[in-house]
Amino acid sequence: MAESNKSYLEIKVTFIHIFVLLIAVILIGIFLFYLGFQAGKSSIRNQFTTSSISKESGGTEKIELTESGSEEDKTKNDSAIDNEMKLHNQSNSDKIRTKSVKKESYFTIQVGAYVDFANARTESDKFSHLGYHTEILSTVQKNKKLFRVRVGKFKTLKKAQREKGKLEKREKRNFDIIKPN
Repeated sequence: MAESNKSYLEIKVTFIHIFVLLIAVILIGIFLFYLGFQAGKSSIRNQFTTSSISKESGGTEKIELTESGSEEDKTKNDSAIDNEMKLHNQSNSDKIRTKSVKKESYFTIQVGAYVDFANARTESDKFSHLGYHTEILSTVQKNKKLFRVRVGKFKTLKKAQREKGKLEKREKRNFDIIKPN
């Protein structure tokens, strides 16, 4: 039998290899954080120059900083701030006026409450095909989710009662009139 000339590379990874790799990743992260910290620190130093250092009581140093940089940069920043202040201080006629919205008050007829949404949908569709406005509302009562089916939106109780009578006669069952909050 002839030996096959297959070559392969076997890699054995031990706990020590994983540990060294983890330490290397952590050290690289710390180094990158330090570089970013130094870059941020140096960019702040470029904006400010130290004008005086004085010792205060208790051995602390008080460092007063003055802005440096080109006059052009200062002018750009000042004009941007001025523009923001102008927008903020616009006259009241330019501001958005808000109105309070009065909540619609109406009466509706509740034709059922169902545990199964499909049953609620079927009931809603039945009244919808008759030309009524219908809505399905979900609620939780006694740890059960119920889907309430409501029909119509009536401005007065009298109109709701009249329509309720028609529906009860047609469906041969009782319904309730509800005034939602």
